[in-house]
Amino acid sequence: MLPKGFKHSLATKKKISEKLKGIMPKNLSLINANKKGSGNPMWGKHTSELQKATVRARVGKLHQNWKGDNVGYCGLHDWLRSIEGSANKCENIDCAGEGKQVFHWANITGIYERKRKHWAMLCVTCHNRFDKNKIDLNINHKKYGK
Repeated sequence: MLPKGFKHSLATKKKISEKLKGIMPKNLSLINANKKGSGNPMWGKHTSELQKATVRARVGKLHQNWKGDNVGYCGLHDWLRSIEGSANKCENIDCAGEGKQVFHWANITGIYERKRKHWAMLCVTCHNRFDKNKIDLNINHKKYGK
């Protein structure tokens, strides 16, 4: 490997140029152009209905990357969103905020598992106050506090 900033002599550059003639196309974009459309090896090939069904069936526990309850923070939120949908209301009965537009899925028990009972849809205000121990939540007539 050549050191950073190394410059070839004019004679070496000429030798390299002669060696590459006929090997490299003059326009390098031609290399990628052959992979578009009919040049693509998958051109005209279709996935069978059986293969599509097999791929669709590999979800949840059947997927090869399933981690169960060892899932990380983002993965758990993604899973919750895929099962329950995006948060769209505040489940805190004591919330007086009418007309709020932004809602979060909040962990209310401190147990990060794939169970809906550990999660609640909260408006941003209630979520922040709950996380900072400023309010106790009243959800489905059950009190949650930290």
